[in-house]
Amino acid sequence: MTTKTGSTPVDLDAIPPPVPFAACVGGAALQVAGLLAVWSQKTSASACLAKPMACVRSDDADPWGRLVVGALTVAAFIWAVSLRTDAHSDASIVDRLWSIQPWVYCWYVCFMFPLSPRVALMTALATAWGIRLTYNFAIKGGYSGGEDYRWAVVRHWYPGWRYEIVHAVFVCGFQQLLLLAIAAPAVAAAQSPAPLNAGDALAALVFVGALVLETVADRQQFVFQTAKYASGAKPTKGFLDTGVWAYSRHPNYFAEVLLWWAFYGFAVAATGDFNWSGAGAVCLTILFTAPGASADLTERLSGNKYPAYKEYQQKVSRLVPWIPSEERPEVLGPVARYAFLGYFASHIPITMFIDAQAAIDHRHFPEPAQALLDWHIRVNGDFLMVPLRRPFMLSRRRLNAIDATTRIDGVERRRDGVGPRRARRRFGSGASSGERYASSSRSSSWPSKGCMIATRPPSGYRLSSTARTRRRR
Repeated sequence: MTTKTGSTPVDLDAIPPPVPFAACVGGAALQVAGLLAVWSQKTSASACLAKPMACVRSDDADPWGRLVVGALTVAAFIWAVSLRTDAHSDASIVDRLWSIQPWVYCWYVCFMFPLSPRVALMTALATAWGIRLTYNFAIKGGYSGGEDYRWAVVRHWYPGWRYEIVHAVFVCGFQQLLLLAIAAPAVAAAQSPAPLNAGDALAALVFVGALVLETVADRQQFVFQTAKYASGAKPTKGFLDTGVWAYSRHPNYFAEVLLWWAFYGFAVAATGDFNWSGAGAVCLTILFTAPGASADLTERLSGNKYPAYKEYQQKVSRLVPWIPSEERPEVLGPVARYAFLGYFASHIPITMFIDAQAAIDHRHFPEPAQALLDWHIRVNGDFLMVPLRRPFMLSRRRLNAIDATTRIDGVERRRDGVGPRRARRRFGSGASSGERYASSSRSSSWPSKGCMIATRPPSGYRLSSTARTRRRR
């Protein structure tokens, strides 16, 4: 919230800086260098970054390269304009541009690159995001002289020249390139001729869902904060813990990060692979979730102002919406029980299907069904079979690789039923390893006493004379 809406006093001396000054500036500089390195080595902007002045003067310069040079120019201009104040640089300029620049960059891509349905869809979604966020910032006083209360805290942590360096590197440098980076998937999509596909539908669905969640979270927070400061009375609990805020302490941050990962999903759908344009989503995730970043700063301030906030932290998920801890046993207990029972019950027919010796020996066994049996034995064999192994089931070791062709005593055995029958054995038998794979005659009846199943020995296995003698006995 901005100071125009209202703020609660906080003892800044009681809150140490979340990260040292060197780590704050160094981390921002490292991400700036990383973005520029990716763009210069992995994209068509390398020529413009090598010779920016020639790129600006040339009519044939790469549009993406021009956009990168333009973003760097805008960052330098914003830093120069922010110096107009007497006491300190004005960091709120970047806040006012945060919801505008990304969709402006998308519109630039629409006009400078061949227009495609995918780019048009991405531009429309980015514009919807920008209009909503701009309105939300405006009603909080963001364009009426207000300032995010956290900037005063940052100035207290890094006073004097330290704040000016933080402002130049982190606010003007890193955040300006970040706003371009999160819109860069539109460039990657514009450079690909691939048509719309299912990946685009999934990305659009996630984007819209995240946008709805962010809208609901911001609206609930605005209504709560406005009512809190308009009443004039000291609130018993100064933070919101109902609505979507009952499942995440920062649902708006989660939605913002998810939204731009979905935007990157369009570029993945266009190129068919992970590509360079995902750097923006990575940097945005770091900005919100890294130690000492936006979420951490907000939590330090709220924990200092509101004693009950620590209990809220223990119960509610930090970022990803999830069931509060005090309700998890009540909700997840029955879910876990029914899930286990359903899992076990669903495998009963599969287990019975494995014992269908007649289907395996006398009929053609379909490949999908064979693959299902193989997967079931490999993944769930021990889990379901060990407690009931005798006298009902075999262990996974005895059921290994039933789909290969082998030879026993010179007779070829095949899984599809063509040729002589495979060896089979009785469950619960205490015979030697040779007896386990003793061949049975084709005239033997089915079913015989006990439960039987088709098996085969390891490759190259031959029955010993001792084993054959014991079987005859």
